[in-house]
Amino acid sequence: MRAGQKPRKSRRLGRPAAADSARRRSDIIAAARRRFADSGYAATTLSGVAHDAGITLSALYHYFEEKSALFEAVFDDTIEDTWGRIRAALNQKTDSPAGPVDLIEVILSASAEIDRSAIMFLTLTAPIEAGRHPELGHLLERRAKMQEAQIRAVVEPAFRAGRLPGFADVETAVAATRIIMMGWGVENFIRESEGERLLAAVRVIFAQFDHGNPSRRQDPA
Repeated sequence: MRAGQKPRKSRRLGRPAAADSARRRSDIIAAARRRFADSGYAATTLSGVAHDAGITLSALYHYFEEKSALFEAVFDDTIEDTWGRIRAALNQKTDSPAGPVDLIEVILSASAEIDRSAIMFLTLTAPIEAGRHPELGHLLERRAKMQEAQIRAVVEPAFRAGRLPGFADVETAVAATRIIMMGWGVENFIRESEGERLLAAVRVIFAQFDHGNPSRRQDPA
């Protein structure tokens, strides 16, 4: 080293640069989500995830040292991305305010662009595995809070605008919408071939409460 020259800081061996690190983490998350969705939490191994992501197990340990931490990261990334897409689609709607049926139809539209493993992970894998494994149990509350916050963001403005006179108060409207939506979501995923019929049934249910969208009112015979 020449006189007066500052020593160069060496980057820790084995740790990729920032851009590569973000891309690799994304690959790990995607591989893990598929494994968890297809095989479940207990049967998924970090070595299997590393294989699917095209990296060594030691490289995976730079990001996740425990399977529970990896599952939680998959959960956080998947739920944020999914609801982010739904929020963006709702913001593009011209109807103001949107109602419960609008939310369901936007979810259907957004689902077409979301990987099926992500939908399966959020709909079935995450709640089932979080109920089975104590180290994942806190994710149930986080999932419920996220769902309620997103549904409330749609239902409260619609209720204040008088679109949901069938409900006595906004809390009941939010709770009912969440129950109907969660049930519809599971059934729609499991019985995908009956999607149109299920959606029609949900429209009929909400039509009993949602009287504020002129586009859904039928002219008298």
